[in-house]
Amino acid sequence: MLPEEHSGALLLLSSSTTSEGERATADPDGDVGGGLDSHHQQQHQHCCGHRNEQEEEAHAETDEDGDLSSEGVQFCKQGGTAFSALGTSAAAASLLLAPPRTTRRRVYVVLGLCTLVAVGVIAERRRQEHLTWDRLRKPFKMYEGRPKMPRTAEQYGGMIDHREVEVWDNNHGVTHVFAVGDWGATLPDHITFATHGGSDSGTQWRVAAAMKNRARWANPPYILNVGDNFYWGGIEVDCGSSAMSVISPEARHQFDQIFEGVYYGDGLDGIPWFSVLGNHDWGGRVFNNGWDQQIAYTWSSARWIMPAPYFMQRVNYVDQGFSIDYIFIDSNAMDAQDPSEDPEHNLCSEKYNTLQGNNKQNATCGDIGGPDDIYTCKEWFWNFWDTNKKWAEEKLIASREEGIQWQIMITHFPCGHESEWYGRMRREHGLDLLVTGHRHDQELWLQGHWGYNMLSGLTCFVTGGGGGITSEATPEENDGNWYGEAQYGFYDMTIEKDKITIDSIDYKGEVILTGEVRPCDAWCPL
Repeated sequence: MLPEEHSGALLLLSSSTTSEGERATADPDGDVGGGLDSHHQQQHQHCCGHRNEQEEEAHAETDEDGDLSSEGVQFCKQGGTAFSALGTSAAAASLLLAPPRTTRRRVYVVLGLCTLVAVGVIAERRRQEHLTWDRLRKPFKMYEGRPKMPRTAEQYGGMIDHREVEVWDNNHGVTHVFAVGDWGATLPDHITFATHGGSDSGTQWRVAAAMKNRARWANPPYILNVGDNFYWGGIEVDCGSSAMSVISPEARHQFDQIFEGVYYGDGLDGIPWFSVLGNHDWGGRVFNNGWDQQIAYTWSSARWIMPAPYFMQRVNYVDQGFSIDYIFIDSNAMDAQDPSEDPEHNLCSEKYNTLQGNNKQNATCGDIGGPDDIYTCKEWFWNFWDTNKKWAEEKLIASREEGIQWQIMITHFPCGHESEWYGRMRREHGLDLLVTGHRHDQELWLQGHWGYNMLSGLTCFVTGGGGGITSEATPEENDGNWYGEAQYGFYDMTIEKDKITIDSIDYKGEVILTGEVRPCDAWCPL
């Protein structure tokens, strides 16, 4: 049995090393790693599972930058095993080396050796998982100059992310950017929602495999994600059930299994996903699922970028001497109707937003800036859409005045919604390209497409074939019910200063259709 003073020393080590471990998860630049596998998730739940939400929130409040809590979460996931080794090593060393009346100096020597063992275990684990800080930093240092962790999901609505994103070509004189949407298949087996079997089976994996194969040589520096990230109803917790500083076990599990554990490998590791919410991320037929956890995950990931429901990101193409302003907006008001209407496709549905769960509570997200109840839900979403439109127009005007080469807008709802407004953004402010999802197929609206003139000559594409939900029609061949050129797939944009070449890639990795966009300055009236 350990002498009492030794036991106290070991207990002190176990508690004090936590802060050192938290610091060990941050690199000298302040980056924090993400993209951990299910094994790490189990360790996180083991080491952090008894910590309640109030403790997490209080912990976050002790850090002026809002960073300490997320670093602690990362440490729990990555360092749990090391702590077990540390405790065992410390106990064994004390029993073997320390006589009954040992000096404190010897205890400190033993504890120092144990600390070295723990650091070695952590370093080896990271090496084995290939989650080196160098890979996580490239090409986007997520945590340099970041805003503080928000208190609510709406706090940074309309923010301009001023972190520099610099893109270098891939040695072929061009850069590729992938776009995908509607990809988050249901667990536990990544089942395509509403699958008919056959070619509808495992389609998220199929599209992801096609992305991986192309990424090996295309080396996309970032990905545009148009939403519907988790079927059926987003993150399976209530909005506001966790503080923004806390990633719930449910959210961690879904991100690990559906995002981190699917989109990885050469060409995809560590690159940022600039993301928006889809209607299913709000809840599909409710408005109070954990959409705020998707925003919170921005502060717990090296590559998930969604600081708010609507925001702007500038990307500088250093080698080619130009920049792109990406404007991300939330168009989910298109699915916000009166409570009595279409309960299966209505965020404000009375049927599903009232008397929820065993406690029979009505849905509300009012405490975190969302709708208060079903009676104000439709008005909230449409007012929110008006706010998005006004903000986006202001940013377009400013971007043109600043001389930015490309203006590209990303949203969830597909080409054709609010066409009059998008057409006006094209005519009056030079919007160059619209990237969308929601319809579960691939549609490239080029000149000659029936919807092209409706958008005043604005090129638009729908990339809703990510495989999270069954496609609009059979994927094998066009049976007369296709809206576009393919059902499952993604897009690859080859970006240059004077043109963007858009390739529609199906789930087999084949290029189905190619189009080209020129900057609006080159020809369209302003």
